[in-house]
Amino acid sequence: MAASDPTPFAPTPGRVGRSDPARVESVTAALRAKDYRNGGGSCHDDALAELNSVRPLLAARATDPVARRLTVAVADLHGLVGWACFDIGRVRPAMAHFRQALRLARDGGDDALLAGIHYRIGRVRLHHNALAEALAQFQRGDEVARRSGSDRAVAIMCANQAWAYAKMGLAADSTASLRRAGTAFDAAEGTEPPRWAAFFDATDFSAITGVIHTELAALVDVSHTRLALPALTAAVDGFGDAMARSRAFCLISLAVSHLLDGDVDQAVAVAGRVLGAAQGL
Repeated sequence: MAASDPTPFAPTPGRVGRSDPARVESVTAALRAKDYRNGGGSCHDDALAELNSVRPLLAARATDPVARRLTVAVADLHGLVGWACFDIGRVRPAMAHFRQALRLARDGGDDALLAGIHYRIGRVRLHHNALAEALAQFQRGDEVARRSGSDRAVAIMCANQAWAYAKMGLAADSTASLRRAGTAFDAAEGTEPPRWAAFFDATDFSAITGVIHTELAALVDVSHTRLALPALTAAVDGFGDAMARSRAFCLISLAVSHLLDGDVDQAVAVAGRVLGAAQGL
C-alpha cells in the first residue's frame, strides 16, 4: 500500500457526537496553517495520519446534522492531504484524495467546499500546463461557488480562470475574468469565507493579479509589467511569515517581471531573495 493511499486503518467506533467533527475541523485548520507557512512537506505525514484515524468515523452512528458536518470535515481534510501531496510532487495520490474529497463534499451538500476541490484540481492541471483541463475545473468551481453564495469562492475561481487564460495567451479573456474576480472580491467584503478560501485576502488577490500580468507580459505584451510589478511588490510586502510559501512564489514572479521589463540588476537581486525564502520551505 502506498504511503499516501486514502485508506482508513483505525477500527470503526460505535457512535460519534458533535465534538468529533469539531475536532477534525480544528486539526485541519492547524495543519493548513502549517502548510501555508512551511509547505506541504511539513504537514503531509501528520495530515495523512489524522485522515486515516478519522475516516472510520464516517461509518459510525450519528445524527444527520453531525454526520453531514463530519462528512464535510473529512472531505476538507482529504483536500488538504491532496494539496500537500501535490506540493511534494506526488500527483497521483493527490488526485486520489481530491476524488474522495469531491465525493464527500457532494454527500455533505457543501457547494463552497466542492468549489474549493475543483480549484485545487485546476491548480494541479495548471501547474502541469494542461490548460484546457485547468480552465474546465475553474469553470466548474465557478458554477458551484455561485450556487453556494460565497463571493470569496467566486473571486478565487474567476481569478484562476484569468490565470489559465493568461497562460493561453488570451489577454482579453484573462483581463475580463480578472475584472469579474475584483467585482466578486469587493462583494465579499465583510462576509465570512469558507474555511478553505480564507487565504484569499487583498494580499493574495494582489499576488495573483501580478502573476497574471507577468504571464501576459511574457506571452502577449511586455507592457503588462507595468501592472505586474506594483501588484507583486505589494503582495511580497504584504505576506507575513504565516504565508511564507506564497511570498516565495511571488518573489519568483517578481524577478521574472523585472527581467521582462529589462531591469536585470533588480531581477538578480530579487532572485537572491527567492533563494533565501526557499530555504525555509
